[in-house]
Order: sequence, then structure tokens, then C-alpha cells
Amino acid sequence: MPQIKYNKIYMDLKEKIERGVYRTNTYLPSEYSLIKEYDCSRNTVRRAIEQLGKDGYIQSMHGKGVIVIYDMLTGAKDIPDPQEIDSMYSLSERDDADVRIKVLTFGALEIDEALSEATGFVVGERCFRVVRVFLIDGEAVSLEKSILKASAVRGLDEKKAEGSIYRYMEENLEDTAVTIQQLITVERAGDEDRSLLNMKQFGGVAVIKRRAFNSAGSLFEFTEIRRRPDWFRMTQQIRRKRKK
Repeated sequence: MPQIKYNKIYMDLKEKIERGVYRTNTYLPSEYSLIKEYDCSRNTVRRAIEQLGKDGYIQSMHGKGVIVIYDMLTGAKDIPDPQEIDSMYSLSERDDADVRIKVLTFGALEIDEALSEATGFVVGERCFRVVRVFLIDGEAVSLEKSILKASAVRGLDEKKAEGSIYRYMEENLEDTAVTIQQLITVERAGDEDRSLLNMKQFGGVAVIKRRAFNSAGSLFEFTEIRRRPDWFRMTQQIRRKRKK
């Protein structure tokens, strides 16, 4: 009987997360509330929560609760682990190249309803808008348009944005990206790509839309990366689940 109860709770919570009843970057009801709602034991609720975490729907935050990190970008229900998209730094190190970042835009931004829907940030949240071009050996090969939660990257300014923002967080704020969700597509290069990047013979760009959550389980970054194909590489290790 406990196994049936656990599965029922898991499936119900999963459906509510997928339908947006519990949205990305919001908390599930408390453990006590879930016990009352489902009329079950604490252990049963914890087993359902544990399974949701394994499947990439939530992240438990010690002392704070359980935050929803379900990937609204892709609808992914089983996020590969581990998964890595090489940064421009690692790619340049691989080819012994020089990397430089040019900041095109740096300014304050308040999240409105349209941005909230597109990014997952809360309406009214104070953020920074940062647009940067990555140059490798003098060639502009990657355009990155970011929205960053101001309180999570406090002290960041235009000069500091000329370096790695994740490295800045690690070295100055003792924080970093813990969970990263990414949607990767290939698109035809647009006018903006051709005007800001050295496209050479390439007619398309790799597009990466990324959400990042910090150690507090808070969404702090939404970035759209538009990268020239010869400077894009993806490595993955995927655990395939056996069908029951």
C-alpha cells in the first residue's frame, strides 16, 4: 500500500509542475501541508519528493523548502546528469587561443510580465541586462544576451562583466551556478548575428538558451547565446533508464 501511495503523490505533483500549478522558481507546499493534503506519512511524502528531485523537477534547499526547477524551456522530464556545454574559456584553452569579452550593454532592468513568462523571473524582480560579444584571437564568434538577478551578482559592473561572471561569483560572493538548464537549437543567422559576429562562410548559428540556479536554489540567470558553429561543442554523458 505505501508504494501505491508514494507513486500517486509523485505523479500528482509531477503533473501539477508540468501544468504550471507549481511554477519554476517557486516553492512546493511545506512537508506538513503535503502530509495533510495526501493523508499520508512523512516518509511517503519524502519518497515522492526524492523521486521528483532525481527526475529533475525540484531541488531541496536545506532550511528553506523544495523549489521547482522544472525546465520550462524544453519540457525535459529527465535531465541528463552530468551534462556540460563547453564555455568559451574552455574552448579557447583547448585550441590555445586568446579570449576577450566586449560588453555592449550593461544596465538595470525590472522584470515585467512578458519577461517573466519568457525567462522564469518573478514580475518586479530587479535584474541586470548584459549583452556581450566573445572574441577569439580577435574574431567575434559568440553573442551572449543575459538577464541576471541583481541580488545574486551584487557588485557586478561593466568592467567585471568583461570576465567570467561565474568566476566572479565564486571568488567574490562564494556562490556559483549549481543547476543549469539548456535548450540548444540551430538557426539561420539574422541581421544582428551578421552585424556583430564574424560569420565568415557560415549561414547559421548555434543557439543556447540557458537558465541557471545558484546554491540557494534561486534562478539568477537567463542567457541566450548565439555562437558561430566552429566555436560550438557539446559533450554529454547520459544514463539510459531501463523500461520497467
